[in-house]
Amino acid sequence: MPTNLGNYFRQQRIEQGVPLQELARKVGYKNVSKGANRIVAFEKAGMVKDELLINLAEVLGIDLPKIEELMDQDQCR
Repeated sequence: MPTNLGNYFRQQRIEQGVPLQELARKVGYKNVSKGANRIVAFEKAGMVKDELLINLAEVLGIDLPKIEELMDQDQCR
């Protein structure tokens, strides 16, 4: 089920023109295919480990207050 958090990260990635493989590499995956799959899973279902979320936020320039706002919206669903 899509989440506000996952959708927002996907939207930011697309607006910034960052391909999945490049984003996977920038967040530290050596196996970019595996990393891209994890990012897609996050964007679609909102499930993500804290470390990946932090790295994605840093690379895409998303601040903590925005992440907290989106997580709160998802919890109210």
